[in-house]
Amino acid sequence: MKKADKEIKKVFISYSWTTEDHKRWVRELAENLLANGVDVVLDVWNLKPGQEKYAFMESMVTSKGIDKVLIICDRGYKEKADDRTGGVGTETQILTPKIYGDVSQEKFIPIVSERNEETNEEYVPTFIESRVYIDLSSPSSFDENYEQLLRTIYEAPSLTKPKIGATPTWLFEEPLEHFATSRIVSQMEKIIDVHPDRMKFLILQFKDEFLNSLSKIEFQEPNDDNTRDDVLMSMIDKSLLLKNDYAKVVSYYLQVEDQNDDFFVEFFEDLVDHISGFEKKVYYQTQFDQYKFLVHELFVVTMMTILKYGRINLFSKLINQDYFLRKNRNQATDFVVFRDYVQILDERNTRLGLKRVSLHADTLKNRYSEREFEEFIDVELLLYYISKINPNIRGEFNYWFPVTYFYKDMFNPKPIKLLNKLKSKSFFEENGSFLGISDKAKLRNAIRGCKGEAGYGGGGSRRIPEIDISITADELCSRP
Repeated sequence: MKKADKEIKKVFISYSWTTEDHKRWVRELAENLLANGVDVVLDVWNLKPGQEKYAFMESMVTSKGIDKVLIICDRGYKEKADDRTGGVGTETQILTPKIYGDVSQEKFIPIVSERNEETNEEYVPTFIESRVYIDLSSPSSFDENYEQLLRTIYEAPSLTKPKIGATPTWLFEEPLEHFATSRIVSQMEKIIDVHPDRMKFLILQFKDEFLNSLSKIEFQEPNDDNTRDDVLMSMIDKSLLLKNDYAKVVSYYLQVEDQNDDFFVEFFEDLVDHISGFEKKVYYQTQFDQYKFLVHELFVVTMMTILKYGRINLFSKLINQDYFLRKNRNQATDFVVFRDYVQILDERNTRLGLKRVSLHADTLKNRYSEREFEEFIDVELLLYYISKINPNIRGEFNYWFPVTYFYKDMFNPKPIKLLNKLKSKSFFEENGSFLGISDKAKLRNAIRGCKGEAGYGGGGSRRIPEIDISITADELCSRP
C-alpha cells in the first residue's frame, strides 16, 4: 500500500496539568507526533473558550474519528485519578467504563512519563494499571519506545511497511536502518536550547546507532542482473541518509559549550575500527569502497562544520592528532588515513564509458548544494596544503589528495579564508598551529615549496591549484 492510500491517524491526549515542566513535556510529545504525520487533539490547542470541558473530553473518548487516546501517567495524574478529584477524576469516570466496556481496549494507550524516584515504580492509576503501557520516562529508552508508540498508533508492528500520508518514510519503508539516527537528530534539535546538558548523552547514543547502521550498507554478492559497481554505487547512495544525519549532529554538537572535543577523535577511530571488522569476510578488493567513500566525506564534513563555527583550535587538534587504528596495529597515524582511494568508482567510470575526470568527485557534487560544494572543495584543498606543509604528517608521499579540486573556479578563484587570514601576524600567532610550524621563516620556506601536483591525468584536467591563490610566502604575517 502506498503512503497516499493510508488515512491520517488522529489521537487525543489526556493528561494532568501537574507542573509547567510536565505540560511542556506533553506539548513536546504532541509536536513530535504532529511532525510524524499524526493529527493530535490537545486541550490547549482544541478546547475553545466557552466550551464545556467535560463534554469535550467525553466526545473525544467516544468519537469514531479518534483512533487512539493517549493517557499520560505522571504522579499528578495517578493521584487525581485514584482519588477521583479534579478534572482528571472526572475524566477517569468517563474513561473507566469505556476501557472495560465495548470500546476496543486497543484505543487507550497508557504512556508513563514519570517514575517514583525512590522506588522506580511507574505512576499508573488503578483503573488502567493492568493494561500494557509505553514507557517514555527515561531518556535512554525514549527513542526506542517512541517508535513503539508510533507503530501502535499506525498499527504497523513490522519494521517494513508501505508509506502513508505525511508519515516519515523511515517508519514504514527502511532501505537503511535510519530510524534511530534520525530520531536522535530530532531530539537534539528540540533540546539544544532547552536541555543542552542532554547533548552529551545523545551524541554518544548517536555514535552507537550510526555504527550499527553501517551493516546496512555492507557489500552483498551481486546477482546475475547486477555488477559489483552497481551494488556498491547503490550502497554509496544509501549512505547519504547517514551522512546527512551526521552533518546535523555535528552542527548541533558544536553549538553547545563545554562539550568533549575528543568525541571526534574517538568517533573516527571507532568508525574505521568498526568497518575493519567487516573486512574479515573479504571477497573482492573493492567491496569496502562504499565505506572508504563515506569516511572521507565525513571527515571533510566535520572540518567544514568546525570551521563554520570558528572552532579553529578544534580544527588544529584534529589536524595534529595521533589516531590509533586496529588496521594500523594501533600505531599512531595522522588524519590522511581517512582519505582512501575509492577504486570501484574508477572501474565504473571505465565500464560505462563515462569519460569523467573523477566519478568520485561527481558523486560528491551531487550530494551538496552549490554553496556547500564550494566549501567542500576549499576544505579538501586546505587539507591537501596542510598535509604538504605540516611536518606532523608522516611520509614523503603521504598527503591528502583533493578529489574535488578540478571543480574549483580558477578563472576567478576565491582564496581559502583560513589561509588568507594568515596574512595577519596576530591571527597566525593565535591560530596558526594547524600548519605545525611556529617559526615564520621556516613556514615561509614551506609555503614556497608547496607546489600543486599534476592531479588527475588525461581528460584535459588541470593541475591542483597552487597555495598562492590564498596566500604567498611573502604575505605571511605581513599585516598586524
